[in-house]
Amino acid sequence: MNAPLISVLMPTRGHVLVMLESIQSLRSTCSDPSSYELLVRCDFDDPETQAALPDNVIALCGPRVGYRGLHTMYNELAARACGEWLFVWNSDAVMLTRGWDQRVQQCSDAGAKRLHVQSTCDPPPPYGSSFPILRRSFYEVLGHLSAWSHVDTYIERVLEGLWPVVSTGIYAEHRFQALIEAGDVATLEAREGRPDTSGHGYSHEVQSQIAIDRAKLKLEIT
Repeated sequence: MNAPLISVLMPTRGHVLVMLESIQSLRSTCSDPSSYELLVRCDFDDPETQAALPDNVIALCGPRVGYRGLHTMYNELAARACGEWLFVWNSDAVMLTRGWDQRVQQCSDAGAKRLHVQSTCDPPPPYGSSFPILRRSFYEVLGHLSAWSHVDTYIERVLEGLWPVVSTGIYAEHRFQALIEAGDVATLEAREGRPDTSGHGYSHEVQSQIAIDRAKLKLEIT
């Protein structure tokens, strides 16, 4: 069996109906369902999510790590992914663009390495990161997608000035309001029962890791 072009990576917890709408939106708007695989990471203590996952989803379960451990969930999914492209997706997002997989294929054929799916509620790069799609070589070189819970922003900082970002013309809706309606206010407050006041400020540890990752990628480029 041939590997899919795209591996969609989606951690989730607790908002089953929102998650299912997200999954369905990817399926209903793609041109070829075999062009992508969907990998979902859920928690051991979230049986409702586990039971609701469709059969065609690759499910990974592990201990709860909370929002501040979100990057570890994406890293687990990337380790299991088979696609040439790694698509950083959210379970509270809805795909809007029909033929999104075809657009990724066209960019892939043109030799792109870094793609961008625009959220309707976020500014475009470099001020908004939304949903990055990366060649799997990014993960293979670094051994992770991110070392910080703000995964899209981390990737943006690592690749700034190294891999040009290609706008795909693909749009998604990031449905923060849907989480509130689903009673999942905890996700909007760092999923730890308190507001996430860390913002987008980097700790010295994260800054150091960004510098290390950039150095590794620069070696690959040269």
